[in-house]
Amino acid sequence: TKIDGTSGKIQKIERFHPKRFFPRLMRDLAGHTRLSPDRRIVRLEQINDRLKKCKDSADIFRFWKTELDRRLVEVRGRVLPPEMILLHPVETKARTPAGDKADWQAAFRDKPMYLTVALKHWAIVVPARETRTIGNFLNCLYQVSRKMTFMINQPHFVEIGNDSPNVYVETLEQLCNRDPQLIMCVVTDDKADRYAAIKKKCCVNRAIPTQVIKSRTITPRHGNMLLSVATKVAIQLNSKLGGIPWVVKVLMESVMCVGFDVCRDTKDKNKCYGALVAAMNHGKHRQHSEFYSTVNQHSYGADLSDSLGLNIVKALRSFQGAFENNLPERIIIYRDGVGDGELKYVHEHEVGAVREQVDRIYKAYEKKPKLAFIVVSKRINTRFFDAKGNPKPGTVVDDVITLPERNDFYLVSQSARQGTVSPTSYNVLYNGSELGADQLQVHSYKQTHMYYNWTGTVQVPAVCQYANKLAALVGQFLHQPPHTRLERKLHFL
Repeated sequence: TKIDGTSGKIQKIERFHPKRFFPRLMRDLAGHTRLSPDRRIVRLEQINDRLKKCKDSADIFRFWKTELDRRLVEVRGRVLPPEMILLHPVETKARTPAGDKADWQAAFRDKPMYLTVALKHWAIVVPARETRTIGNFLNCLYQVSRKMTFMINQPHFVEIGNDSPNVYVETLEQLCNRDPQLIMCVVTDDKADRYAAIKKKCCVNRAIPTQVIKSRTITPRHGNMLLSVATKVAIQLNSKLGGIPWVVKVLMESVMCVGFDVCRDTKDKNKCYGALVAAMNHGKHRQHSEFYSTVNQHSYGADLSDSLGLNIVKALRSFQGAFENNLPERIIIYRDGVGDGELKYVHEHEVGAVREQVDRIYKAYEKKPKLAFIVVSKRINTRFFDAKGNPKPGTVVDDVITLPERNDFYLVSQSARQGTVSPTSYNVLYNGSELGADQLQVHSYKQTHMYYNWTGTVQVPAVCQYANKLAALVGQFLHQPPHTRLERKLHFL
C-alpha cells in the first residue's frame, strides 16, 4: 500500500483485526503460561538450579545468609468431603454430589431448581434482524425450564430498527411503564456504552432486573451447545427474580455471611465503590438464603471503616425485616481486596468499627454478637502440588507454610481444567464466633458452592464473588449506586 505524497521504498502492510484474532491468540498463549503441575515443578527446579549456579545470585544469597532448599516444601493437608448439592427442599432424589471436579452442570438435565419464581410478565428487546435467532433460543429455554420446574410465560416482544444506546433507552422507558418482572435485551456485540445505558436505565432509574445477551451467544451451534446456554440463562433469570437454583446444607441455624469488595470508578479515578452482599439464613429447617446488597461511594484512598460498619448495620436491619425481627446468632465477614500492606490498617480500623456498630445493635436486644472477620486473598503466588498433579477441591493447608502470628489457612476450592490450580488465602483477623478453625474452613468451603453464575465452585466464598460482581457493575458502568428496590435481589449476576 502506497500513501499519497510519500516517496521511497514501498512496504507491505498487514491489516490486523484484534477482535478476530485475540481469542485465538489468548488460547495459544495459555498453552505456554498455564503450565500443568508436572511442567511447573520442572520449571521451578530449573530456576532454582540456575540461581545456585549463577555467581551474582550466589553472592547475594551469601550476603544475606540465606539458602534455597533443593526441593519444594512438603506440607500436610487434608481434603474436605465433597458437598451434596440440594435441588429440592424435600425430595431426596433431587440432589447430586458435587464430586471430585466440584461441577454439577449435568444435574440440571433432568432435575429441578431448589426454589423457582414464575416468570409471568416479562419483555424482550431485540434488533429486527435477530428475531429468528431469539425465537430459536426461546424454544430451547422453554425446553430446559420445564425440566427445572421453572415456569416461563411468553414474553412481550419489541423489535427495534437499530441497536444504538438511545434506541434501547427509549424502548426500555416504555416497557418499564408496563411494570415487567424482568427485561431481556438482545445485543449484537459487547459495546460498553450500550450495556451501560441499558443497565443504568433499569438498575438506577427504574429498578427492574435485566438480562443482556449477545446474539452470537444464542446462535444455534453444533451439538447441544444451545441447550447448555439456555440452562445457564434459566438459572440466571431465576436468581435475578429471587429464586434459589441450589443449596448446600448449612451448618448453623442462624447466620449472616457478608462479602465486601471495592472497585475504582473507571471514569473518575478519585472515586471508589464499596459493595457489600449478605447471605442471610435463619431457621432450623430452612436451608436457602435471603440476600441483601448495598453500595457506598467514597474517595479513593479514604477510610472505609465507617461505611463498612454502617453497611453491616443496614444488613442486620434487613435480616430483622426478613426474619421477624430476629438477629443472626453469628456474623461471618469475608473481606476481599486487601493487600498484605493493608492488613494492619484493616485490623485496627475496619474490624474495630464493625465490632463497635454490631455491639451497639446487639446490646439493645441484650444479646452478645458472635462475629468473625476474615480477609480473603486470591492473588497470591503460593501453589500446591500433590503426587498426581493438582490437589482436589476441598484441600486445606493450615500448617508449616502459614504464619505463626496469624490465624490463617489456604483452601483449594476449584478444579483446574487447564494449568495449575491456585489456592485462596484466608486470614482470620478476628474470631469471636465461637467456631473453631476446622468449622470456619468447612463453612468457607461450603460458601464457594453458592455462586449462581456458575454450576461449580468458585475461588472465593460466594458472597465475595457477588460483592466483586456488584462493585464492578457500579464502578465500570453505573457510576452510582443501584436503586434501593433491588437490594434484595441478585440483579447484578
